[in-house]
Amino acid sequence: MYIKGDKVRVRGFGGEVGILRVWEERKGGLMLCSESGYAEAVAGGEIRGIGYPIHDIIGLATEEEKKTH
Repeated sequence: MYIKGDKVRVRGFGGEVGILRVWEERKGGLMLCSESGYAEAVAGGEIRGIGYPIHDIIGLATEEEKKTH
């Protein structure tokens, strides 16, 4: 459904919406990273991800959101 590197819209605390990068799909959710965390992990650094349940994933980021995040 989602692949490594996708930018997704997520629902966070208080209903705030953010844009994060997919690191990997896991049972029931996704492991996500910030843009800088993703770049660091791809370069071989430490993976600083956080698990999000699938019900908090709104969908793929729009092209406009991808440009600004």
